[in-house]
Amino acid sequence: MKKVIILFFSVILYFTSFSQSIEQPVAEKICLPCGGGGGDPPGQTQTIKCETFVNTVYVDGSRATQGDGRYWKSAFLTIQDALRVVGECPNVFNIKVAKGTYRPSTTVDANARDYNFFIGQPLNLLGGYPGGGGSDSNLQNFASNSTILDGEIQDLYESYHTLALYGITGNVYIEGFQIKNGFADGIGSVVLEPGVNMARNVGAAMYIRDVENIRIRNCVFYSNVANSNGGAIFSSGSNLFLENCVFVNNLCQGNGGAIYSQTASNTTLINCTFYYNYSPDAGEAIYTTTGSTLNALNCIVAGNPLAFAGGGTRNYSYCLLPGGSFSKNSFKYEPFFKNASDPDGPDNKWFTADDGLNLSICSPAINRGSNDIPHTFIKDITIRPRVFNGQIDMGAYEVQTISKVTDATMRSQNLDSSDIFIYSGVTPLNVIDNCRIIALLEPGTTGISTLGRFKAKTYIDAASLTYNDVPYVTRHYNIDDGLATQGNDNFVTLYFSNTDFTNYNLRSDVLAKLPLTTNLKDTANIRIYKFTGSSNSGDPGSYTGARTLVDTSSYSIKWNQTSLTWELRFLNTGQMGGYFITTALEYVFTGNGNWDVAANWLNNKIPPAILSPQERITIKDLSNAVLNVPQTLLKGAILNVRFNATLKIENTLIVEDDMKTRSGTPYKNHQIITGQ
Repeated sequence: MKKVIILFFSVILYFTSFSQSIEQPVAEKICLPCGGGGGDPPGQTQTIKCETFVNTVYVDGSRATQGDGRYWKSAFLTIQDALRVVGECPNVFNIKVAKGTYRPSTTVDANARDYNFFIGQPLNLLGGYPGGGGSDSNLQNFASNSTILDGEIQDLYESYHTLALYGITGNVYIEGFQIKNGFADGIGSVVLEPGVNMARNVGAAMYIRDVENIRIRNCVFYSNVANSNGGAIFSSGSNLFLENCVFVNNLCQGNGGAIYSQTASNTTLINCTFYYNYSPDAGEAIYTTTGSTLNALNCIVAGNPLAFAGGGTRNYSYCLLPGGSFSKNSFKYEPFFKNASDPDGPDNKWFTADDGLNLSICSPAINRGSNDIPHTFIKDITIRPRVFNGQIDMGAYEVQTISKVTDATMRSQNLDSSDIFIYSGVTPLNVIDNCRIIALLEPGTTGISTLGRFKAKTYIDAASLTYNDVPYVTRHYNIDDGLATQGNDNFVTLYFSNTDFTNYNLRSDVLAKLPLTTNLKDTANIRIYKFTGSSNSGDPGSYTGARTLVDTSSYSIKWNQTSLTWELRFLNTGQMGGYFITTALEYVFTGNGNWDVAANWLNNKIPPAILSPQERITIKDLSNAVLNVPQTLLKGAILNVRFNATLKIENTLIVEDDMKTRSGTPYKNHQIITGQ
C-alpha cells in the first residue's frame, strides 16, 4: 500500500504522458479459455486423475514440496495448479487456500505480465485457512490467516490483471482474500477466445466478463492501478455481488477508481466500504454505463467527492455518501473511521479489530443500516457478530460497543445540535463533526416506539434558569421527533456534569438539593419535566405545549466516575420535547396563620393553586396553617402535616382520589390537628 501512496502523483503524471502515445490495440492469443491456466505453475504438465478427487482441491504455499492437491497434507503449492484441476474435473468445484501470498506467475518471461489467476468455470475459491496441514486445517479464519493474491510478480513488475473471469454459466464464489498490486497499464489486449479480447489497461485486480453470477465476500481490494477504467474491478455483461468488502487506494486514469460496470452488468453492494479511491474523470468509487444497474445497501463511501457517476440505474439504500441527500437512503455525512490514515491498523493486518476503517464510537454509520435486507453471512469482515445492539451498521465493520459518553469531552456543549435517524438499539443523538453526544435514544419496552429522523439540541444558559418561580438546571435539552414516525415510547438518556448540579444547589430559591458526587442520597430529589410543542429558543416559556412530569418510576440515575458525568435515563411516553431538570418541589409552611401569606412559607414560596404529581406541601412541626384559599392536589401530590402541627381548612381542599374516577374529594371546614 505504501508504494502506491508514494507513487500516487508520479503515476498520474505517467498516465498523462503515456495516454498520448497509446498505439492501436493488438490482440495476442495468450489465454484462450484455459481452465486452470494463465500462468506458469510447477506441475502444470502433470496428468490429472479426476476420480482421485472428491470435490475439493487444496493449496498451501508454505509446503516444502509439491503435492497432488487432494488433501491438506499433500496440497498444491500454487493456485494455478488447483484452477487447472477444477477446469478439467467437473466433480471438483472447491479450492481451499492456506495463508500466504500467491502470485499469478512465479517467474518473469516475455508474457509474465499477461498471466493471471484465470477462472472459466463455476467454483468456490476460499482463502483464510491455516498452513501446515494440521488438525485445524479446515478452520477458516481469514483474519488470522492472511491470504493474499498479489499482482506483483517481482519488485515493480506486476500482472495486468491479478484475476480474470470469463464466459461462466453458473456461480462463482470468492471469499477471504486480499487482492492487491494489479497494474493494468498495458497496450493492446489478450484474446480470451476468437473475437473476445481482454484489454490490458482495465480491471487491475479483477477482470470480469460474461459471468452469470459472481459473489465476492470478505475481501479487501487495495493498491490496484488501471491506465483506463476500473482501478480494481472491471465488469462487463456480468452479475456481480459484493458483501463485506473494502476498496481502498485503488486508482485509475479513466472512470471508476474502484469499480467500472458496463454492458448490462448488474452490481450489488451490501455492507461495503470505499475509501480514497481515485479517478480523474468520474466515479471515484464506481462508474456505471448506460444499461447497467448498481444497487448499494448499507454501504459507506468516503474520501471520494465524486463517488458515483455514469449512466444506467443507481439505487442506494441506507448508505453514507459524500454527495447524498439527507434521507435514510443517502446520508451525507463523513463516516468518522477509527484511523483512516492507517486503513489496516497498527498490526498491518486486514480483517482485525484495529483496522483503521473500523467505525469510531461516534460514527453516524453506527446502527443506521437496514435490517430488512437479506444477509446470508451474519459476521462482519473481522468475523465479529454482524448485528450488534439491535441494528446493523453501515460498511464492512460492525462496532461491538454501545456509544455513550465515556469521558467528559464527549458531553455536548451549548448549542450543539444533531440531525440523525434512529431505528433500533441504543443509538446516540450526537454531533456529527466531533465525538460529542447530546443524548442516547432506544426503543421502549411496550408498544410501538418512535423511530426515524430526530433533531436534538443542547442549551446551557449563562444565568440561573427560572420559569414560573421554579428553578431549573441551566443545562437543558430539546429533542424534536416531528419528522419521525410517531410511536408510543422511547428510553432517553441525558448527561449532566457535577458542576451543573452544584450550581443549582448554590441557588437560594431551590426547595431540595440535587445529588453530588459527595452526596448520592439526594438522587431521589431529581425531577424531569417535559415541555411539549415547538420552540424557537429552547426556553421553557417558549414551548407551545404543556409541562408534564416524566414518570419518576422510570428514572435511572447514575454517577459515572470515569466520565465524570451524571447519566439520567427515563422513559418518554408520547411526543418528545424540551427536557428540564429540577428537584422535588416541596413547599414548606413554617409560620402561623393564613395560607396566602408569603412570610409563612420557607423562602416565601407559596404553592400553586393546583399542585402537580410528585410535588409536596409540608406543614412543619408546631406550625398552624389556615387554608383560606382554594387548593387542589392532583393524583400523586402529597400534603404532609407534621407532628404537633395543625391545618385548619376554611376554604376548599380538593384531593384527587387514587381509588375512584371522580375528579376529587372536596374538604371544607375541617381541621387536621395531628399530622402524619
